[in-house]
Amino acid sequence: MPPGQRGQLPLAGWTVNLSEGRLLLIENEGDGHMRVINSHSGAKMIIDGRKITNFTGCSYLGISDQKELLAAAISALETYGSVGQIPRHYNFLAPPYSEAEQAAIEFFDTEAAVFFSAGYLFASMALQGLAPEYDVIFMDEKAHYSVCDGAATANKPVYRFKHTDPDDLARVVSANLKTGQIPLVATDGMFPTYGNLAPLDKYYEIINQHRGWMIVDESHSFGAIGERGRGAIEKFDLPRERVIGGGSMAKAFCAYGAIAVGSRLAIDAILSSPPAKGATAGMTAAAAMTAASLSYVKKHPELLARLRENTKYLKEGLLALGIDVELNDSPAATFTLGTAAEMKKVQAVLMENGICIIYSQYVGAGPEGVLRCSIFADHTKEDLDLLLNSLKHYL
Repeated sequence: MPPGQRGQLPLAGWTVNLSEGRLLLIENEGDGHMRVINSHSGAKMIIDGRKITNFTGCSYLGISDQKELLAAAISALETYGSVGQIPRHYNFLAPPYSEAEQAAIEFFDTEAAVFFSAGYLFASMALQGLAPEYDVIFMDEKAHYSVCDGAATANKPVYRFKHTDPDDLARVVSANLKTGQIPLVATDGMFPTYGNLAPLDKYYEIINQHRGWMIVDESHSFGAIGERGRGAIEKFDLPRERVIGGGSMAKAFCAYGAIAVGSRLAIDAILSSPPAKGATAGMTAAAAMTAASLSYVKKHPELLARLRENTKYLKEGLLALGIDVELNDSPAATFTLGTAAEMKKVQAVLMENGICIIYSQYVGAGPEGVLRCSIFADHTKEDLDLLLNSLKHYL
């Protein structure tokens, strides 16, 4: 890899991570066995040829096998090919992309939206596109890798504040924002490992004094958080004039690609960024699936209601067992049970017995890692009880 280039290289059970000018060695997760997924992702899966009760992944609304989504993808491929070959900035756009954007405008009730190829690009697109509008970035210390990478590309001063701590944000802003400067806060809405939520309302109070901006990676909160599933920005009832949400459609919505939503000014700025111009718009099938999923979820509010019921049931069950989890709406129940070796053993034994959970060392997990259980709308009470009863043996 050329000097100074970011990326990852495999190294005998470790990953060499070249990021933000630092060399990090990260121990690879799992037991080294690459399992084969033989089905769609949901509450029930076939892994290595075995039917499994699944608590991994992010298919929170449980619609990855919905015929409407699959039919939309097939139709787009047959009609438009795999991708719109002429970039948007030359004023060409295939219908699936504009249909995804219109569906997002209607679902999220925003002024504008843009579809793009991957949620990982959101922070880079937003922070570069909005660069003329702000002076300094203030970023949660446990923000997703994509937010960190995006901040590194923005050519702006970057200051970190303590995880989900508005008091520390206020302190860092006061210490580093000069008179007349405009701040931008960059954070996840729902953090992926523990599922905790950023206190966006408190952040907004701080930056609004300076006419500041906020970008929120909603990859895990889109579809799962907020009264209508519009994400963390909806949950905290923030105006979208200077608060932009964006993220993956491959999680709760079970589609692919990504959406950013906000004011017309913000979305136009995102579209002007080098990542937006330089990257493909994404597959037509992904855009078509996104449009179909947004429309389907809007017509079926019972999906979110069922997800909330399942989340509450599993988390209350874990708390009753003495397992410490945060009782919130996030469809992720994350906890520790002993050492890393002990948690890997729990994961392995559960897998042998047909239950799949994840031992994770993902961002924010800490040095020993965690056990993470995803919760889906298509889980049954029997699925949840199976997990709870199986975990009793390790307490």
